[in-house]
Amino acid sequence: MQGAPQSLRKYSCSPTKNSCCAWSSLRLANKLLESALGQSDQHQAVRMSGRVEEIENWLLDLKKPGKVEEALGGISAGASLTMVAKRALSGTTTGKDESQLNYRADVEIEIPGYVLGKAPSSGDSTFFVHLRAG
Repeated sequence: MQGAPQSLRKYSCSPTKNSCCAWSSLRLANKLLESALGQSDQHQAVRMSGRVEEIENWLLDLKKPGKVEEALGGISAGASLTMVAKRALSGTTTGKDESQLNYRADVEIEIPGYVLGKAPSSGDSTFFVHLRAG
């Protein structure tokens, strides 16, 4: 077994038992291949678990709020615009049919108290502003 790996050389065959020796060498080579494949699977599993961990960390970084979101954390705002069309068929001061278009815009802002500073003995506080135009 000149070209055989070191692990197979110790099982060299005698020339008289050639067929038995070939069978045992094949069985041994098969066992070595199976163990090598098992080790390959283990290495691949370690590599894959490392890759999965990298992806999980990357996703956690993506879920973190940005600088602007962090600065505005807890602040909520809302806005609305309402338009109404009115039509009077009678009873107007001019005695004619009249129509009018009205609008109203609302803006609401709520800021948590900790953003503005803690007021003494106020507990959890919020600063609320409601602006209306129209």
